[in-house]
Amino acid sequence: GSHTCQGKWAMTREHFSGPSQSNFNFRLEPHFAEEAMKQNGGRHFPLDSDMYKGSFQLKKQGSRYQTIVDNQVVMKFRENTAGSFNVYGKGVNSIGIFNLEGTLVMNSKTGGQVELYRMYPPELLAPPPAKTNVASKAKGSESLPGSALPAPSIS
Repeated sequence: GSHTCQGKWAMTREHFSGPSQSNFNFRLEPHFAEEAMKQNGGRHFPLDSDMYKGSFQLKKQGSRYQTIVDNQVVMKFRENTAGSFNVYGKGVNSIGIFNLEGTLVMNSKTGGQVELYRMYPPELLAPPPAKTNVASKAKGSESLPGSALPAPSIS
């Protein structure tokens, strides 16, 4: 089956407990999960793959949200000395290229609690869209310093 992680995210850990959190998800489709299991020595979860896709809601002014689609996300899981997994990744979306870093603490054979931080290096941010009105001033891109991504589940 597919591998799915969904939950809430925020710009900073401090924002995570307040009203500034939004929805996110990322997913590995069944045919990619099957291929990843073969490449991961038969391990069923978590799976290393360069074929994860996802999205998150970016809060705009008021109650408006913009959906940001993560076109391709690479995720690697490395068992650590505490018996959990260090998570490393990289992806791309309309904001730019981002890095992922965090931990996955297993609570069953097929799931656990994940906390990830998403970092956009300034030099890898997408250029702001071109303005057609020469008289307007272009705003600079905003970076997302980190994202907490809890509670993966497999469906």
